[in-house]
Amino acid sequence: MNSLLKRIGTLEDPPAWGIGIVALTFGAAFVAIIAGTMFGYALLGSERAGLVAGWTVSMVLIVVLVVQVVRRDRVGLRLQPTTTPIPLILFIGVGFAVTFDLIGLAATGVFAPAPELLAFDARAMSILDWLLAIAFMVVAQPIAEELVFRGVTFPVVRTLMGAWGGLIVAALLYALFHLLAYPAPVDTEPLTGLYYGLIQPFLAGIVIGAARAYTGSTRGAIVAHAAFGLFAVLKLLLLAGN
Repeated sequence: MNSLLKRIGTLEDPPAWGIGIVALTFGAAFVAIIAGTMFGYALLGSERAGLVAGWTVSMVLIVVLVVQVVRRDRVGLRLQPTTTPIPLILFIGVGFAVTFDLIGLAATGVFAPAPELLAFDARAMSILDWLLAIAFMVVAQPIAEELVFRGVTFPVVRTLMGAWGGLIVAALLYALFHLLAYPAPVDTEPLTGLYYGLIQPFLAGIVIGAARAYTGSTRGAIVAHAAFGLFAVLKLLLLAGN
């Protein structure tokens, strides 16, 4: 355990960019969410499929944005392969996802889909709906959001605030982004909306950030994030079965 904490608490060399690029990337990600959502509705028209399709397009836009913003120092994104086995990262990530969901169930009494998937009716989803849910939660969202929060943001805030302070701040920014980008319906109970919209993403951000720090690789963070997305899809499948 001591070696694990020591490795997570070790700072890496700072990237070539600073807090200005972090703020620019964070703001542009919201613009991409809005643009992608409008595109999705215009393309598919369906409230369920259109919303998630739009968010998927948003993730593509965010990836392009990040690559262009840091094109002079892409090495700073730490996209090298991780030496930690991917199945192990997935297993641990799913384990934490299950744990946080059980905490949410105990605190709120609600067993609900992830906020990103609330637009779906689990019992009436088409094949297209399922493909979009998987593509967004397991592929597009992990890649795009981890480039922003663990690729661009993580090394900067850790340089400014220290290893553990930066880990917490990066997780908080990640949670705030989720709260604003994927809001719960207005009729959601306040405690339920607070936990699943902010607290659970914050806890997930801590785990994903720890994976980024331990592996030294943003790819490791992408895999950890994909584990949370995979659990969200499996949970939706369970709700569909019930």
